[in-house]
Parts: sequence; structure tokens; C-alpha cells
Amino acid sequence: MSLVVKQDPRRDLVLSIVIPCYNEPNILDTLNSLDSCAFNQGSVEVFVVLNDHISDSSDVHAQNKRTKCQIKSFAFSKRNLNFHLIDFTQNSDNEHGVGLSRKIGLDLACERILSVNPQGVLVCLDADTTVHENYLNEIYNHFKKNNLTNATSIYFEHNLSGKRHPKETYHSIVLYELFLRYYKLGLAYAKLPYAYHTVGSAMAVRASAYLKVGGMNKRKAGEDFYFFQKFIKHGKVSELMSTCVFPSSRSSDRVPFGTGKAVLHINDLQEQKEAYCVYDPSVFLALKSISKKVNELGKKFKINVLNKEVSRFFFFIKAEEKIEKINQNAKTDAQFIRQFYMFFDAFKCMKFAHYYRDHVQGNVPIAQAVDVLLDYLQIPTPERYTNKDRLIKLRAIEKSQINFF
Repeated sequence: MSLVVKQDPRRDLVLSIVIPCYNEPNILDTLNSLDSCAFNQGSVEVFVVLNDHISDSSDVHAQNKRTKCQIKSFAFSKRNLNFHLIDFTQNSDNEHGVGLSRKIGLDLACERILSVNPQGVLVCLDADTTVHENYLNEIYNHFKKNNLTNATSIYFEHNLSGKRHPKETYHSIVLYELFLRYYKLGLAYAKLPYAYHTVGSAMAVRASAYLKVGGMNKRKAGEDFYFFQKFIKHGKVSELMSTCVFPSSRSSDRVPFGTGKAVLHINDLQEQKEAYCVYDPSVFLALKSISKKVNELGKKFKINVLNKEVSRFFFFIKAEEKIEKINQNAKTDAQFIRQFYMFFDAFKCMKFAHYYRDHVQGNVPIAQAVDVLLDYLQIPTPERYTNKDRLIKLRAIEKSQINFF
């Protein structure tokens, strides 16, 4: 295994991109996409962390060997960017997986870029993903113009048609991306401070801030969610809408949850002719009632000011003592509100959604859920509205960044 780079970083290094790569036959699509980006603001390093575990199948090891040869040949022939192969194959670490691979790459990239540029930016990408040709310029300009931004969630769109995957897979990715945007829009409607996408292939952070939050975690799935939440809790998070990342639409069972797993699940539902169901939109009304009381009352907030359906959850997670302690430590209403959302974070919000689903209102078909949420926002929907139409509508709402709230 080789986890070092022999060449010193260039003095004009401004961006470092980290790509975990496991059993990926199409990595060159990603690398060519980056190489096609116009960029003249300085140098860029790209770290491909090729990884597998000693216990993986012979097919995985064989594919990674082919990938290794492809990357070496590609890196040798390209001069616009500086490509580095980090060989983490045949490892025996029990914590192996995408989180550890991202961490290895980001830790190395962070050390190198901070040695020459205290304002350097780390970018997370995936090996089955392509990017818009303005990708590098827009990331660089976004952090340059927004001095207070420590992390940004980058706009993304899955490909909704093509020949690489079966038609059923493209139908499934429409539904899954629709859910992602529905959930984020619902959190924004509820006026919660963590209404951001947390897609591992579509985020970037300042290297200095990466160190301050303790870096990437080693989770085998969901590492992107927990990583980005650390930045949200510390504030200074933004969205970058002027470029686009195009994640793969494929199905996959390599991780216990995430896009690939969700597509597999929706494919199965299609085969059984069952509807894809999601949280009832009334969960966002319940969440909005929480934020409304917290923001209005500040230090005067108590669990018993919430309605019974909502307050039961806080009693269920035994939050009374924690909220009282927050109140005692907060000197002002603003401090209380900030500390409350450090406690009632995006993870607990998701737990609330699960609790609400299980104890108050069950899931509903996604088309119904989206239409009701749009009705909350007073956005009319045509009678003949396909799920693809709904997704395009929610994409447009996000890109417009209209403040409905």
C-alpha cells in the first residue's frame, strides 16, 4: 500500500479533490470530466484513494488492479491537473469502507494544501460521478467571494435517462432524488437550520475548518451526513448552485444505505407494483411547531408548550434534563436557541420523523407527499403531473433559492 505522495505540493495549490474508488469500472469518466474543466486560478490536486479489503472477492481485486493501471496511464498523460493514486488495496483494517477511504484522502490532502495555502479548499467527489465544466472555477470563486463560508453543499442532479442502466433504474432514481429534495424542502419549510443536502460527492470545505471539526469519520455508510453536520453545528455553511455534480443513477448493495441501496429497494417495489412511500408531509408541520416555539420563547421554552404528539417524542428520548441544562448554561435567548439545535440536530430530527411515522402518521406515496408540501407552500401543481415533473419542479425551486419562509 502507498499512502504518501512523493512530489511536494505546488506553491499555487488552491483546490484538492478526494475520490474514494472501490470496484469502479468507469473511473476514467470521472477523471476525464475533471480534466475537461476550465481552470486558471492555480493548481489542483486530485487524490484517487483506490481501496479494497483483503477479504473481498477475486473479482473486486481484479477490477482494482485494472483501475490502478488505468489511473497510472491517465495521470501520466494529463498535465492540466495533478493526479495522485493512493493505493489502499489489500488492507486488513476492520473499519475499511468509504468513510475510512475518504478520511485517508482528505487527511493527506489537507496536510499538503495547508502547507502552502491557509485558504485551501478540500472537495469531496465519487468515482462514479461527473461534473459540469465550470465545476472547479465555481468552487474556487464561491469560497473566495464568501469569506465566512467553511463548507458548502454543491448542487447535484442524477441523470434521469440514458443507455447505461435499465429503464427501471432511471425511474427509481427519479423517485429517490425526489425524496431527497422533498425532505430538504420540508426541513426548510419547518425553519430548521440544517436544511442542506449531505451528498458525499457534492460538498467542499475549507482545509482549516476540516481540522477544526476533527476531520472525516470512518463510517462505512452515512459518513457524508455526519461529516457535514459538524459544519452545520459550527455555522458558516452555504450552498453552491452555480455548478452541478452528476452522481451515478445505478443501484448498488455495497453499503447498507444510500443512493445505490435506495434504488435497489425502489426497483423491488416496482417489480411488486407497490408504491414508494415517504414521511407524511404533516411531519414538517410538527417540526415547524417545534422551531416556532423555540424561536419565540428562547429560554422560556419548555417541552410542555408543545402539543402532545410532539412533546411525547422529547419525553421518549428523555430530553427534559438536557433541555433544562441548556437553559441553565445559556445566558441569552440566542444562546439557548443555538444550543437547542446543537442538541436537536439533523440526526435527532430524523429520529423524530421515524417516531412520527411509527406512532402518529404513517408513510404516504411520494406523489401525494410532494403535492401536499407544495400546497403548504402555495405552489399550484397541474392535475396531470408525473413524478419526473415534480422532481424538475423541486430542482427549480432549489436553484431559484426563493425564500418561501
